[in-house]
Amino acid sequence: MRFFTTLLLCAAALHAADPADLVRKGLREIENRHGIQGERHIREALDKWEKEPAPHPPEYALALVTIADILQGRGDFEHEDQRLEQARQAFAESTPAEDATYALFLELRGMSLDRNGKPDEATEVRTRAAAIRGRLVAALFPDPPFDPAQQPIPIRSADRKPVPIQKPDPPFSIPAQLAKIGGTSAFSIVIDENGLPRRIRLIRSLGFGLDENGARSVHEWRFSPAIKNGQPVKVTATVEVNFHIVNNR
Repeated sequence: MRFFTTLLLCAAALHAADPADLVRKGLREIENRHGIQGERHIREALDKWEKEPAPHPPEYALALVTIADILQGRGDFEHEDQRLEQARQAFAESTPAEDATYALFLELRGMSLDRNGKPDEATEVRTRAAAIRGRLVAALFPDPPFDPAQQPIPIRSADRKPVPIQKPDPPFSIPAQLAKIGGTSAFSIVIDENGLPRRIRLIRSLGFGLDENGARSVHEWRFSPAIKNGQPVKVTATVEVNFHIVNNR
């Protein structure tokens, strides 16, 4: 009898879900519009990790930030702040990667600091988040440098300015949908002689993954080219991408 009990316990251990796998599964479910089920799996992973000694894997901080993001959207700021403090401690265990997860943590923490009457700290945290988003945007479409003899001119110097002829709408990001965040991102771009956007750089960050989605959208924009002295020319321009809050998740 003891032999069969041992076999059953071993089988149960082998089939016990790994917390990191639960987090990945939960994120996929949230992305596929099964938010309640996804949140349940992420919380299950956190329960497992919180019974284990630190340090925890990177998915632990990702799970904490995701739950904080969900709580932000619900307006449950007390529990969100608790999760953000846990995330802060998790990131403090090792040097955090300068990635989208850490940027999202900083963005949520900035909102928390504002709510708790610490605007100077909030500004510093948001500035760090915006710098990460800027690097993530720049890495999406790394254009080669222009020929020094063919540098773009300011758009105001063109005889005829470029006109948008194709502007696909940007997709909303999952973190922004969960937190119910909307607004406007702004980018500096170069519009080349063929009306194609180049050298897309973030100049006003909205965060929550919306900047990256905005850059992807701008990359698909098409323009009639600018004209100078009767010839198409490259010009520098600033464009904005608007995101309106949607409540369809």
